Amino acid sequence: MSSAYFRETHRYTIYEISNSLKINIGDAQNFIDKFRLQGIIKLDKEKSRREKKNYYYFKYVGIIVYNNLVIKCYPKYIKNDDNDSINENLKIIMKVIRKYGNNESVIEMMNGEFEDLKFNLLSIILFILYDYIDNGLYSSEKDIYTFNGEGEIDWNKTIDNTYAFIKNGIPLYLDVYTNTSVDDEFNYFKQLHMYVIGQCSKIIEELCLDKIFSLPKFYFDVDKYYFNDTQVVLNNIEKEMSVQFITRKQVVLQTIYKFISHRDINSLGYGISIFGTSNFNLVWEKVCKSVLNDKLDYSLDNIGVNLIGEHKKEDTLRSLIEKPLWIPNIENTHEDKKIEHEATKTLIPDGISIFELNNKKYFILFDAKYYDIVFNTTKIYNNPGVGDITKQYLYELVYKDFISNNKFDLFKNIFIFPGDTENIEYLGDVKMSILDNQGLKDIVAIKLPANEIYKMYLSESKMDFIRIIDLL
Repeated sequence: MSSAYFRETHRYTIYEISNSLKINIGDAQNFIDKFRLQGIIKLDKEKSRREKKNYYYFKYVGIIVYNNLVIKCYPKYIKNDDNDSINENLKIIMKVIRKYGNNESVIEMMNGEFEDLKFNLLSIILFILYDYIDNGLYSSEKDIYTFNGEGEIDWNKTIDNTYAFIKNGIPLYLDVYTNTSVDDEFNYFKQLHMYVIGQCSKIIEELCLDKIFSLPKFYFDVDKYYFNDTQVVLNNIEKEMSVQFITRKQVVLQTIYKFISHRDINSLGYGISIFGTSNFNLVWEKVCKSVLNDKLDYSLDNIGVNLIGEHKKEDTLRSLIEKPLWIPNIENTHEDKKIEHEATKTLIPDGISIFELNNKKYFILFDAKYYDIVFNTTKIYNNPGVGDITKQYLYELVYKDFISNNKFDLFKNIFIFPGDTENIEYLGDVKMSILDNQGLKDIVAIKLPANEIYKMYLSESKMDFIRIIDLL
């Protein structure tokens, strides 16, 4: 299966896209037009106008299956364009995206944010295979009656089919029928599930995506001709769904139904399928909040340090941020006192890490920035704008009294960028003199080794913040 690699946000001409996909210019334009409609491909209007030819970029991280092509879009911060290296990175990133989507409907997440995709073969296949790994085969139990067996006594069958001895007016049964529920190995839907899993595994292998999705090969010895008639299979699934009330089984049946109902179309090609996201910035933010042990929504009683003074039991670090007040003009009205309307929303930092170590208290404000920043002695670009900088200063101002009153020994305000490195990298500082003069601290810019952070996120472990503090 032919594969093509594209780096997120990198600018490509139609000729470069055509060469990478090994298709002609007309087909490349059709490809671009289809994915512009999905928001996966964007046109850089400014550069196109300046260079007098169109430049396109992918706003997407993940896998695209387009007919018989596999397109792999990797994050913008990855500079190593070796295919093997990209595949290893994507292997971790696919796990991260899947974990990120676990709070939402699995199938919806695998479809990404692209509602126009009526049927997403890749998402269906991945759901079926991962569900099997997590939960096993579709099961159906049947009752087996045994004469003097080990199971629970079936008194109705025992009374109807055996003789009782009467002693002191009490019936005694020397022989009994017992009832045991066992897994029905030859149940139709269990066999169907095995057939579909085998078909899904075969497709993933044909697409050469088994390694990227960390999937073993699955094979079951099932008579596939038993499921040849699509309409008969669909009718049987509908009947089973009408009497099946276990949620997981309902979802499995619905997903199998989708797969079977489209298999005749799939035989002509793979169409358009995706697994990924156009909002990888949200993934990076969630990963950082988890790994850096964000305590923004923790009760102040549970943030891990001893606080000075009183506070409400329900107070959190988030609740300390004031919401704007809107005060209407009451002149020429019947109102005789000031009216205030509190806004429903306010500015919220990405995360706050608080901890105590060696009798010192640390307060760390951080903002997870998914930027491909270049920041060194000769240049600075792809950096956060003045709005991001002033917001981060404002967050310090919000917590300044809290930090002072509770005698924190160290405060840091940090921009955190993803890095394609093995080590934490201290880039430098950001400052605005007008705010520096108000006693606010400079903002520190660092890169974290993205793959290490992803692995910690997947294992639900936390980074030792002292590793960062020691570099600053």
